[in-house]
Amino acid sequence: MSDFVMSVNNFTKKAVENIIEARKQAQMDVGEAVATRNPVDTGLSSGNWIGNKDAPATYSKPLYSTQAQNVALAQQGAFGEDGTWYLVNNVDYAYYVEFGSSTIRPHAMARKGVQEVADKLGK
Repeated sequence: MSDFVMSVNNFTKKAVENIIEARKQAQMDVGEAVATRNPVDTGLSSGNWIGNKDAPATYSKPLYSTQAQNVALAQQGAFGEDGTWYLVNNVDYAYYVEFGSSTIRPHAMARKGVQEVADKLGK
């Protein structure tokens, strides 16, 4: 195999590794941005941002007390390979925390968190 072909192969391999790492880091950044924006009363909602590959999680998690634990839970499903990454919150009132209601102001933690990461990636 020529030096040129080996060089191209090495470049391609490293580029794929970098893409995988960048995707995983972006997923982790989104998980952190969303979980830290979630207002905390009991911590149930902020602790139920669940990252998952290829299908949204369909369960809720028990109450967690620290912000670091909440962020770790949101980041745990991050991966870099091909596939779809879902970040969901299955607590029954999470929709109202995000979008608001007649008695709750919207917090837009998911929309703002995703936009923050998208803005960073665009720079």
